Amino acid sequence: MPFMVTNFNSLVGTTGFSIRLLNDHFSLYKNYVSQANQLEQMLRIVRSDGKTETPPRHQLIERRFSRAINAIKLHELYFGSIFKNSGVPDRDSNLFKKLCADLGAYEDWEKNFTAIALTDGDGWAVLFYDLFTDKLFNAWVDGHDLDPFPSAYPLLVLDVHAHAYTVEYGSKKSNYIQAFLRVIDWEACEKRFALATAVGETQACQLETRSSLERDSGASY
Repeated sequence: MPFMVTNFNSLVGTTGFSIRLLNDHFSLYKNYVSQANQLEQMLRIVRSDGKTETPPRHQLIERRFSRAINAIKLHELYFGSIFKNSGVPDRDSNLFKKLCADLGAYEDWEKNFTAIALTDGDGWAVLFYDLFTDKLFNAWVDGHDLDPFPSAYPLLVLDVHAHAYTVEYGSKKSNYIQAFLRVIDWEACEKRFALATAVGETQACQLETRSSLERDSGASY
C-alpha cells in the first residue's frame, strides 16, 4: 500500500503560522511522501531482480527510503501536535501529571524543551515516552534520525529545521518556538500517551510471561 498524504489544512488560521508558511511546509511534506513511494518501488525492482547484493546502490536506496519514512512520520506528528484553538494543557490529565512527576513543574518542562529546540542545526525537539523505563524525556533528533530512540514513543514533536520558520520569523527561532508552545494540541498528545502506555503495559506483560515460562522450564536467558 502506498504512503498517503494526510490533509492538515485545518491548521490554516493558526496564530503565528501564516498561510504561506504552512503551505510551503505542506508541500515539503508531500514531497517526502512522493519520495517514499518512488523509493519503495525502486526497492521492489532491486529485490525482484536479485540485485540486493550490489551494496552501493541498494544500500543508498535503503538509507534514502528510511530517511523519507522518518520525515513523513515526524512531519505528521508535528502537524498533529498543533491545534489553532489549543495551547493549554489539562492539569488533571494523566499526561500532565506524568510530565510534572518526571520532569518537574510544567514551567520547568517548557524551559527544558525550549532549550533543546534552540539547539544549533536542523532537527526536531521531541517529548518522548520511554516504553521500557516508563519515563518522559525531552530530546533532540538530528535531521530525520529516529534510530537512537528504539524504545521511545514521540508524544510531542516540534520541527526546528530552518524551513519550518524562516519564511515568517527569519533568524528569530525563539519567537517561532514560543508561537508553537501557545498552540500545542495537548489533547492529541494525551491520546498518544494513552496509546503508548497501553503498548508499554502489553510489552511488560509479554516480557513477564516470557520470563516466567523460561524460569519454569529451567531455561536461561
